Amino acid sequence: MRELLNLENKYPQIKEATYVKSVETEKLIVTLVGGGRVPAYIWKKAAYDLAKKLGKSVKIIERTPSIRSFVEQIIYPARVSEVSTLWLHDIRESHVKIRRSEARKSPVPLDVVSKLVKELINENLKFQIVEDRFFRPKSRRGRPKSQISRGS
Repeated sequence: MRELLNLENKYPQIKEATYVKSVETEKLIVTLVGGGRVPAYIWKKAAYDLAKKLGKSVKIIERTPSIRSFVEQIIYPARVSEVSTLWLHDIRESHVKIRRSEARKSPVPLDVVSKLVKELINENLKFQIVEDRFFRPKSRRGRPKSQISRGS
């Protein structure tokens, strides 16, 4: 991506990183970088500048060996609840569980995330939406008044 090279003058820390690949969708460009230790705020500024130049939303993500952190970089501010990897003969498939409330926060639809991950790192992903009720602490509502202790 030539525009990223042009930003090296503005952000010299980017020179330490290596450009790997970019994937473009209708509304989003995801750029995969690796190598050097570049602070996250520099990548956010660079993504903002690229978005202004290209007219599309841009996400710059760092290559990591962890599927969980890789997916979380794409769907931020949403978070992943669990990742499990399935090995079937010659196929490796990762199942990603995400809470329904977190899935709503994702700026990228989950089916698009699966396609992006397949193109970027050649990993098969399947998302499973988990109900929120399994993660919420129990409230005191609904309990009879006799069971609620009162301080006297």
